[in-house]
Amino acid sequence: MVKIKGFYTDEQKRIRPITEYFKEYEERGKIEEHKQELVQKITSLPPVDPRPKSARQAMELLSRGQLMAVEAQGLQIVFDKINQEKFKGKVPKTQILFARLPNVKNYGFCTILNDGRRCIVVNVARAKNREEQEKVLKHEMIHAGGILSHDFRFKIWCQAIEAPFAITEDGRFLSVDDYEKEMMEREVKREKERERKRVEAYRKFREQHPELFTKPHARILGWEERDGHFIVPHGSVYAENVPVNAKNIIIVLFDEDGRPTRHTEVKTRKELLEKYFVIP
Repeated sequence: MVKIKGFYTDEQKRIRPITEYFKEYEERGKIEEHKQELVQKITSLPPVDPRPKSARQAMELLSRGQLMAVEAQGLQIVFDKINQEKFKGKVPKTQILFARLPNVKNYGFCTILNDGRRCIVVNVARAKNREEQEKVLKHEMIHAGGILSHDFRFKIWCQAIEAPFAITEDGRFLSVDDYEKEMMEREVKREKERERKRVEAYRKFREQHPELFTKPHARILGWEERDGHFIVPHGSVYAENVPVNAKNIIIVLFDEDGRPTRHTEVKTRKELLEKYFVIP
């Protein structure tokens, strides 16, 4: 570097004031110090756990070529056989892989890589024997064939090739019938629990407002007009909304827990207002 009094020549052979020289190299020193601080912070971070914790993470690792997986040659033969016998060869060419994913709940998954290749990955940490692995393969083959959601078409295919429709967390492979049966039993339990909470709330309301329960509670279902036409309201109505000349009013009565018990008939609107507390 050629020094001139008050000036210097930089790396691009430009003549610049000597004040810029000190300013520039002072900034470079600060950048280097900041860089060293960042390096120390990065190296002090805990190591990332390479094992995926979900099927989505496993798919991302597989697409980047970072998932530890091996070809399942035996299942590949089963895939080709089922494809020809059940799907008439319509399932696109798919690579079958084994991977041990202890942190992933799924027994397997189907994915399409960035280069267009289709893969079915069977999680051998869950499906530990050949029978379970073949069941997982059948399930994922339906997805590979283009049916992504578990809709009615998926159910039909599960029944056709005897594939499990769902796999529980405790490792039970459920057919379509077993799955629907369990869902029905679960819904019955939920409905009973909702009914229990509703009755408790009704009883509590009854205790807090005894003045509203001096008459039997009723709900209007319909009434007959003067010309003989029977009117069924579109929604719930108050007693005041019933025409004055209405007759043969059909109501439903409620028991002490707020449950509908029986239907009865009231001759006139006046009788309805006198004997019953109408709830909409």
